[in-house]
Amino acid sequence: MPRKSRKRKRPAVSSNPTVSAPVKRRKQWSDQTMLMAMNSVRDGRMGVNEAARTYGLPPSTLKDRVNGRVAHGTLPGPRSYLTEEEEKSLVEHLIQTAQVGYGKTRKQVIAIVDNVIREKGRMPQNQKKVSSGWWRRFMQRHSELSLRRGDSTAHVRMDCTSRAVLTKYFALLRTYLDKIDNPALIYNMDESGIPLDPRPPNVIAKCGQKKVRYRVSGKKEQITVIGCINAIGQSLPPMIIFEGKYLNHLWTENEVPGTLYGMSNKGWTDGELFRFWLSNHFKKYAVGGRPILLLLDGHSSHYEPRSIEYALEENIIIFCLPPHTSHESQPLDCTVFGALKTHWSECCHDYMQANPGVVLTQTSSARTRTRSKCSDETPIDVACVDSNVCCVCSEQYTEAEEVDWVMCPCNRWLHEDCIVDNVIDSLGKERFCPFCVR
Repeated sequence: MPRKSRKRKRPAVSSNPTVSAPVKRRKQWSDQTMLMAMNSVRDGRMGVNEAARTYGLPPSTLKDRVNGRVAHGTLPGPRSYLTEEEEKSLVEHLIQTAQVGYGKTRKQVIAIVDNVIREKGRMPQNQKKVSSGWWRRFMQRHSELSLRRGDSTAHVRMDCTSRAVLTKYFALLRTYLDKIDNPALIYNMDESGIPLDPRPPNVIAKCGQKKVRYRVSGKKEQITVIGCINAIGQSLPPMIIFEGKYLNHLWTENEVPGTLYGMSNKGWTDGELFRFWLSNHFKKYAVGGRPILLLLDGHSSHYEPRSIEYALEENIIIFCLPPHTSHESQPLDCTVFGALKTHWSECCHDYMQANPGVVLTQTSSARTRTRSKCSDETPIDVACVDSNVCCVCSEQYTEAEEVDWVMCPCNRWLHEDCIVDNVIDSLGKERFCPFCVR
């Protein structure tokens, strides 16, 4: 008579989703406890089972270590691909390559580990490649590493931003800074292109939609903005360069008081426009003493012979930044223009949403909204208030001084004796600093 097999009943699964099965925890003992139990067994004071009960250890785990099947100190789980020394060297290699512009991707790191363990014969027999779990645990073990998207940087920029180049530049800059005792006479100038058609933002769409379209104006024109600030945070009114030959008066409505305008064939700056800015705009607002140190990049438009001659006559020291390093050494490029372009993009997108079917042009109200946002949020005006420096004569405020101090609605301080003229803006406020009075 054939023997009947008895089927084991599976444990009933709870219908309550909040009740989960108990999680089995591993290694609830310390290495010191295991070592004491092993010594007790080897010295003959206890058997394996007695020592396991005394020290709270699994009998099979203690037996494997006493018999030598498992070395003491071995971590539970599968064998690690790399030793601690090899993994430390890998981490140092990844950090160094990222610093010089040759950072490794996740796939490349796994390929490096795969080659190492194959050469040393450590690849498990039941595996054909390094598991994805190793990468996850590797990143958890080393919190100093992170997976980030690299910024596209030209090869020549990487070479020019070396420590030796920047150290030499700042040592030369120090010789000129020592000649100027007033930080209000140290200026930084830069220009940046503002597109009329900024990059589309992230929008909400249906899951699975293949193409998410975003309506734009389709205009490839740009507006060049020339900005200038000094070391105490005071800013000059900008110069805006449009594309074309003739300036439309509608483009100048509701702009920052004192703004200078220029025209060029492509909306870019050139040597003639820079000389016009230097002799008519910078000279007008950069008041308070000489010499003046003007930091700018090495664009060819900044070094026209007539501009250099004018700077020498006015005792303006034009100091060039190291070539191909403006992404690191240009203050305006690293701080102010980033916030300006962010606000500009937001205003352009808001304008397109509020005016469906309308093409964004120079006369659109987005520029007015950008102006209001930047004037409220930029840290330049805050620096002017905290510095207590007259924006006309650049003298520092002292309590013993008898001259009265006043603040313009643009948050700039100046002596009452330095007020030359005043204007009433569209909001009915009286403005009297040279930045607001043309």
